[in-house]
Amino acid sequence: MATAPLSTAGEIRLPQMLAGLRSQVALVRTLLDELDRRAPVSPERIEAAEFTAIGGQVAEEVERLGSRMLECVAAMTC
Repeated sequence: MATAPLSTAGEIRLPQMLAGLRSQVALVRTLLDELDRRAPVSPERIEAAEFTAIGGQVAEEVERLGSRMLECVAAMTC
């Protein structure tokens, strides 16, 4: 979900963009913590389906995080 770096009045919306970025960082950190907690510590304890589902969600959220980071950079360099 891309948002324009400028408001309708032409002002940079960087504070709102940074708040969204911080929120996305927190979500990714939480998912990574959960992935780390559930990661198999031995070959006998592999919950492949659960591990794969969390890994897929992490990948999606990291992609969103990257997009938000690029939006913030673009807003700061305009």
